[in-house]
Amino acid sequence: MQRFKTETVRRVFPGLFTVANSYCGFLSVIYAIDGNYLTAAWLIILAAVMDGIDGMVARITRGYSRFGVELDSLADIISFGLAPSVLLYTLYFHQMGKVGVVISFLPLLCGGIRLARFNIMFTGYEKENYVGLPIPMQAITLSSFIIFNFDIWNDLKLPQGLIPMIMFLSLLMISTIEYESLPKFTLRKDTKNLVKL
Repeated sequence: MQRFKTETVRRVFPGLFTVANSYCGFLSVIYAIDGNYLTAAWLIILAAVMDGIDGMVARITRGYSRFGVELDSLADIISFGLAPSVLLYTLYFHQMGKVGVVISFLPLLCGGIRLARFNIMFTGYEKENYVGLPIPMQAITLSSFIIFNFDIWNDLKLPQGLIPMIMFLSLLMISTIEYESLPKFTLRKDTKNLVKL
């Protein structure tokens, strides 16, 4: 019974950060619709932080499950696919008609393809590399660009180079280019290293 409880906690705990990830993405959509564009951009970055903590906690606790993988993908498509697309449309492309809709849709479309391919290829709990640019990276790049552009120019006009950037990042997500995963933190190994120091 105790083992069952421990196993349940170990699997549920990482999921809390996954839920926080999706909640930040949902809030980003709301703020973008309300015209609070910078807050929406920061919430996407915060969602990425939650996503990173989620993965780290899952590795430390060995709290992996197929359900967790699917839930994480659902959270990612909200925070790093839907939220950036809504932000781009409401901020820059809502006056461009169908062309603006298509451009804004690219992060959501290509991000969804990227996640679907990842789930099909997923065969274990840890991967040494990824095929295609991870969807959080394109969302962080776009959000940071919007924030940086405002800090430099103090306006929210359409920046030069944003449309090519959107297209380029979208292509990278559905490409077959391999990216190395981030260094993994493991409690046992890294604790030993700290003791040695």
